[in-house]
Amino acid sequence: MHKGWYQIAFERELRDPLTLVRIGELPLVVVRRPHSVRVFAAVCPHRGANLADGRLQDDQIICPFHGYAIGLGESCPGELKVPEYPSLSLGGMIFVLLSAQHDNEFAQVLWELDRSHYFVPGFSVEARVPPELVIENAFDRRHFQTVHQLGQDLGLKLSANEPHLLAVRGQMPTAINSWLKLLTTEAVDTVDFFAQIFSPNICLTRLSVGERGFHVITAATPVGQDRSLIRVSVAGPPNEDGSPPKDELIRAMLRDSSTALQQDIKVWEGLSPTVMPKYTADDDLVLRYHQFCKSFST
Repeated sequence: MHKGWYQIAFERELRDPLTLVRIGELPLVVVRRPHSVRVFAAVCPHRGANLADGRLQDDQIICPFHGYAIGLGESCPGELKVPEYPSLSLGGMIFVLLSAQHDNEFAQVLWELDRSHYFVPGFSVEARVPPELVIENAFDRRHFQTVHQLGQDLGLKLSANEPHLLAVRGQMPTAINSWLKLLTTEAVDTVDFFAQIFSPNICLTRLSVGERGFHVITAATPVGQDRSLIRVSVAGPPNEDGSPPKDELIRAMLRDSSTALQQDIKVWEGLSPTVMPKYTADDDLVLRYHQFCKSFST
């Protein structure tokens, strides 16, 4: 399991003060208060009980097994306490960072985006696919033409080559983007495609015409052996008067994203797990993504 950022929930899913979430086999407890959301290890240090089944009391959780007060955070007094993980609650999405050394300004980028766009939490779907394959998709040149029937090469090129940030740029034909006519009346042949990977499990993709465009946040979180919970949200630009983008535009963007994802899932779930890949020259960006993932393993 990688040590970078993960999306662990939509805020609408947090119905109680304590919510259990998992990243693979790692259990976490989300503590929701009226004006904050924090994330902690969910295993009681006394005997291993699930703290999400406990009761929140000030800065402690009363363990459901023996009733001990478990401190929330390393700064709490006493021996029985659980560590806190860095987290981000923004735009109806909840993210957590498993290791502070792998923070690569993802939170800062989202906060900057929040100043100029409107976040809309989207949809989630579980699929029989390793999460890395979901995020790798943005770097897989040939699949765009075959799976999504684009009819032309996007011309993807590496845009950044930094230890903790990976990005590609390309041009996407406009025909498949039903949301485009709702965004602009300008006659254009292509949409600018810019995908940034901040961790092996989160991709931020900008689809734009000139200065106006959408961002799609795709997150893939492991939920079992070679299974992922995929969450997709969007950040849309304001109207000229500064008001939020129209619901019709948001729905079209999410609908296109859902259609593309279902096309991918059909292929992913049909892949043979026993085949050893024989990569070709067109897979250079895919291999670069795999190399990027390795830096998040420790």
